[in-house]
Amino acid sequence: MKSCLGRCLYLCCVLLFSSASFAQVSAPPQLSAETPTRQIREAPVVYLGEPLFILHQKVGSFTPQQRAQAIQARLEQAASNPFSNFTAITTVETEHGTDIALEGLVLLTVTEGDAKPLGRNRQDLAKEYTGKLRSVLQRAQRELSAEMLLTDAALAVAATAVFVAILLVLHKIFPRIYSRIEQWQDTYIKAIKIQRVEVFSAQTLTRQVVAIARGLRFLLTIVILYIYLTTVLGLFPWTRQLATTLVQAVVSTLSTIAEAFLGSLPNLAAIIVIIMVTRYIIKLF
Repeated sequence: MKSCLGRCLYLCCVLLFSSASFAQVSAPPQLSAETPTRQIREAPVVYLGEPLFILHQKVGSFTPQQRAQAIQARLEQAASNPFSNFTAITTVETEHGTDIALEGLVLLTVTEGDAKPLGRNRQDLAKEYTGKLRSVLQRAQRELSAEMLLTDAALAVAATAVFVAILLVLHKIFPRIYSRIEQWQDTYIKAIKIQRVEVFSAQTLTRQVVAIARGLRFLLTIVILYIYLTTVLGLFPWTRQLATTLVQAVVSTLSTIAEAFLGSLPNLAAIIVIIMVTRYIIKLF
């Protein structure tokens, strides 16, 4: 009778909590009144892994995306010339907008459509972009020099050597860890019994511990590989954007996992409280 009553109380508590949780989860999300009614087509101009500015308007038949690609190609062309004088970048007013040019090469045209979403004057925005272009092109010229590229290549080789060395160390250490865990069977790792019933044998628990160690090795390998890739890709101007994208993807994933975990804490706490209260009630009967 006591056991039956306790089970009924426990089942009722769990069902009550499940209903409350389902009501919270199934509540329809409210739409924000600030949701924009239309999406503005825009394209960022990224160079050397650094976002420089955003284009908002077509120029002729060129979409913002096509404009961004063309600007990136012109920046690469200008930076590859070791004799370019980037202090000579000037602005020229035209019928289409304000051209930012270097020795006859138009790097960028700033239009009213680019300035309006930012609430800026076109000429002032063009001056700001001119300063950014001078800075990034001077840095690109230094980074694309033969001396700097050789230095980056040497650093990449060193990083690769360290990466391979760490993998070799893990390859030697973890098999020994697996062997040591297996030796702990029936000594440190013993079977779990409830009265005379063996719930988990020592062999099963040993296998689980070895599996955890293998998972730890896999996780360490992934982390080391991630650090290696972001380091090497970040050394060279051509692959720096890939490194930035990789970092952003990992940070976004970890943020999502952390938010989900924090969001589940109240429910987890409620479950623990219900279990404790239920066990206490069962002991009273």
